[in-house]
Amino acid sequence: MSLEQMAYVWKLPVGATKPAGRLLLLALADIADDDGKCFPGRAYLARKCGLARNTIGIVMKRLTKAGYVTIEHRQRGDKTYSSNLYTLHVAPRACDDLGGAQHDLPTPQDGEPSYSSSTPQVKEEGQQALLVDIRSVFDHHCKAMSGDGQPMPYKLDAAIKTKIATRLKTYSVEELQRAATNLAKDDWRREKNAHPKYLYQNDTWVDEWLNKALTQEQQEDEQERLRDENTRKEMIAASIEREEEAKRNATTNADAAS
Repeated sequence: MSLEQMAYVWKLPVGATKPAGRLLLLALADIADDDGKCFPGRAYLARKCGLARNTIGIVMKRLTKAGYVTIEHRQRGDKTYSSNLYTLHVAPRACDDLGGAQHDLPTPQDGEPSYSSSTPQVKEEGQQALLVDIRSVFDHHCKAMSGDGQPMPYKLDAAIKTKIATRLKTYSVEELQRAATNLAKDDWRREKNAHPKYLYQNDTWVDEWLNKALTQEQQEDEQERLRDENTRKEMIAASIEREEEAKRNATTNADAAS
């Protein structure tokens, strides 16, 4: 638990998040380290917050879009996905709330940087960051669709940039990359729809291939549940066996004494 991160969440301005967003941030802060990092499964977060798994996904998208959370998707050695690594960014800063309204920010003191996001320098830096994200999504897509490690020779033209930039308003870079990875695993769909103009044309397509990952995550959760259940049964069986053994020994000792 990071008390510092939890304190930051409590100090977020009124209206900075919807109630479910603040609840999810508190849940993350409750298990995060002092750097704001944690790696819970979605099923765990759903149980902790008392929300549906799908609701956790929707709220998490809003939090990543607002900049309160970044997500790093992790893979095991066998290429299956593990739980995500979440990093909280809830320390006092200038940011938009989830509805897009600007918070009232303190007036900077002499020598401090301005909080204003309307300066040309900030706008330019934001544009550069967006281009970096677009290029990251595009390059990953080209490599994922190749199947042989050689990137596909697609062109990052203005139309593709616009499609990816639009999707980045809803999804993180990691989510778009994950959707591309899942699409690439389907040989038939990859052959028919490998070009980036298909996957990033609307949210429906991205959701479809992200849901492939959710299905896998659900399967892993079910496997974990079954393993826990089997362990519990084995412990009960062992306990019963010990009790029976103790009764047999007691009976043997009693017979020997008589």
